[in-house]
Amino acid sequence: MQFIREKLFCARPLRFLIAASLCTFLFLSNALPAAAVGGSDKGGTTLDQIVEKAEQVVKQEPRSMQEVQAEANKNTNSVQGSANKEKMEKSENSMSGPPMAKQANELVKEIKDSDYD
Repeated sequence: MQFIREKLFCARPLRFLIAASLCTFLFLSNALPAAAVGGSDKGGTTLDQIVEKAEQVVKQEPRSMQEVQAEANKNTNSVQGSANKEKMEKSENSMSGPPMAKQANELVKEIKDSDYD
């Protein structure tokens, strides 16, 4: 019985150290979550530019279809401009497979051909 008491007595400082380090970790992870983010603010500036452009368009008169198409042809997207152009899905970086329209047409044909009882 004395052997068990000695082992438990020796484990108290270790249990205290583990509990203290766990409490410290929880406190720091709760108090400083933004410290882990770091990095640049490129996304924020791009978003600010998009918001400013959207506000300008809303304040103007409605644009003609030609103006909208000309603006869209300048960049990848008429709203975003060329933001995140490198992250967009392209034929080079997308999965190979039939186009969505072709898949939809095949599905419609299958539905038309099937018999309903």
